[in-house]
Amino acid sequence: MTRRVFDQSHITAWSAALDDKPPELTEVDFDALPQVDAFRAQVWTSGMTLNMRCRNGKVIALKINPVAARHLAACILTMGQAAGWLNASADVICPDAPPLDS
Repeated sequence: MTRRVFDQSHITAWSAALDDKPPELTEVDFDALPQVDAFRAQVWTSGMTLNMRCRNGKVIALKINPVAARHLAACILTMGQAAGWLNASADVICPDAPPLDS
């Protein structure tokens, strides 16, 4: 029998872990976050890694399980389109500024 890298119990646990979300960030938080200028993504049979270099020179490495990686990919596509900086082909586009309140 073929040995699996992970099994259904891992997938179930990873899916359940996605429900324990951290708090949402505010616009103030957004402005204070490090800006990622470059990254290297690598894929492994057990998930993927992101090695990100920030504008301030700091490097942040993350390991992402397959369930979270799939969810992240879906979020980037759907939320990027909703925010107006991705088109239907997932190309980066220049969004229109939101209308000013009158």
